[in-house]
Amino acid sequence: MITGKILGQDKTNSNGALYNLYQVPVSTQAQFSLYVCNQHTTNMDYFRIALSTGGSAAIDVKEYIFYNCPLEAGESMEFKFILDASKYLVTYSTNGYISFNAIGLEIS
Repeated sequence: MITGKILGQDKTNSNGALYNLYQVPVSTQAQFSLYVCNQHTTNMDYFRIALSTGGSAAIDVKEYIFYNCPLEAGESMEFKFILDASKYLVTYSTNGYISFNAIGLEIS
């Protein structure tokens, strides 16, 4: 079965915490776009994205695909991912100006 939906949304605060934006359900594959948007009008922010087996509580440095990447005020980026069952999409914003939106398909 294929289901299209919003898989996860977040606009983190600048508390320095990683966030499990989405975990792929058991026996499912996910294909999705991740939209990263700096909502501040004047200040740059930095983001991190990891594809993890253990989520934010057990992140391994090798799981980061983007680390402290700059994003100018008012700018956005799109990334496309395919993740296997039980994998996590982990996000982080240094100053809390960035929103993350994962939109796509779950295939079971």
